[in-house]
Amino acid sequence: MPMRKGVISLKNSCLRNVSRKMDSLWCADYTRNFVDQEIRCLYVIGPFEHLTSDLITELIDTLLEMKRLKRNHLDLLFHDYLEKLDISTCRMVADNDEVARHIGLRCQKLKELNINLCKRMSKKVLCLLVEGLSNIVSLIMSNTNCSDRVLVVIAQTCNKIRHLNVQNTLVTDTGVLSLSTGESKCLGLQSLDVSRCKVTNTGVEAVLKSLPDLQWVTYEGICDVIGELLIRDGKANGQQMCRLKKLTAQGCKRDNIQAALMCCPHLTTVCLDNIDGCMEPLCGLERLTCLEIYDNRQNVFESSVAPVLEKIGTQLHTLVLHCDTNFTVIGLCCPNLISLCCYDSVSVMNDFQQKQLKSQNMLEKAPFSHLQILKFTRTHDDWSDSEVMPEGLVIVLSYCKQVKSLELKRVHGLTDDVFFQVFTVNKFTETESMLFDSCSITDVSVRLLLHQESALKSLLLLNCPDITVKNYNSYKKVIAMSNFNLKIEYW
Repeated sequence: MPMRKGVISLKNSCLRNVSRKMDSLWCADYTRNFVDQEIRCLYVIGPFEHLTSDLITELIDTLLEMKRLKRNHLDLLFHDYLEKLDISTCRMVADNDEVARHIGLRCQKLKELNINLCKRMSKKVLCLLVEGLSNIVSLIMSNTNCSDRVLVVIAQTCNKIRHLNVQNTLVTDTGVLSLSTGESKCLGLQSLDVSRCKVTNTGVEAVLKSLPDLQWVTYEGICDVIGELLIRDGKANGQQMCRLKKLTAQGCKRDNIQAALMCCPHLTTVCLDNIDGCMEPLCGLERLTCLEIYDNRQNVFESSVAPVLEKIGTQLHTLVLHCDTNFTVIGLCCPNLISLCCYDSVSVMNDFQQKQLKSQNMLEKAPFSHLQILKFTRTHDDWSDSEVMPEGLVIVLSYCKQVKSLELKRVHGLTDDVFFQVFTVNKFTETESMLFDSCSITDVSVRLLLHQESALKSLLLLNCPDITVKNYNSYKKVIAMSNFNLKIEYW
């Protein structure tokens, strides 16, 4: 059975009590005398003035969890001691210009700020916001109205910034170039995400040449930038590129991808969507731990991916495959995987692979014994074996006994019989989160999970045709009566 709810800590009890009385007690005077009178205050000295930054963050999280957070609560919670703030989790009440102004004025010691998806904050106010963030170290402004002017202000103000994310914004080369000019105070920048922006190779080339500590650059055409630099300027700039630790190639030329892989020996993360002729250089990357492959051609895994995994599979901790997949080969070649995500059909083992499986005693070696995250999504509706559970996937599920998070989507072959077969080997006692989307399990399999000792805290049952609303209500009743620390969702 899942773990039962224990007695909450004194701190959490206090946070929940404060959250319940936020309107009736802690914010009552401020709301009555200022908010209701439409009086706007730049600074507020209130009941939370001397709480630590961590406590303020936990109180905001508690208010969100209890669905009690309101706009006027933030007026009292924003203060000068705050060092970390994530507005992306409370956009319904915080995504507006007034909140942005208050952050810039009151939270000038902020070191980490996340305003991802806050699209109601205007460009002008974003400039005012970053003007007050002279101590910022990590700034996430992805999916916002961030513009070139905002980056200019960052370059002039944020001399301690190390991590900047402006993914999917209005930023162009003009803004990126401002980060790399002689007047810029951002010369210590270590990671920069300008993917899905209007930035071109010119802007990325400038920051690569001008920012000496830049190691993580997320940009679709990074390989073309490196390839052009090598062709035009030779080895001098090639040595500058050696420091890069991440390479994302989308729509890049094959020759440039090969050149980039060969001149960046310290890469730890590589994402490729064109692997034709580009896999061999991966074998020389001794520090590579994360590999992502995007290629929907047939037999890509057997012809290109498998040979590379045979050579460097032991050093990989994360593997993401958007291509045909053979779990048997992955289990043999990648014994140290921690995270495995597959988004396509599963290859059927041929005779040679079955002989290899027997000769190497794969099952005796306990494959996938370190795996903690497993995600599998079938993306093709025309999969001819859609009602048959792939043998390789059964092996993964049977032997990933340390898995913490499990997601299976559109695996129609996952029936009660298959689940029982897996369950006899792996009881999923360490699994904390499970998601079954469009699978063929029934009420029987779910009850098996509910009556098994485990660490399960979250169970999502989505679009499973053999599980009904009546079943779902009975699960909630069991969870409530047994006081399980388990959240279950169904639709």
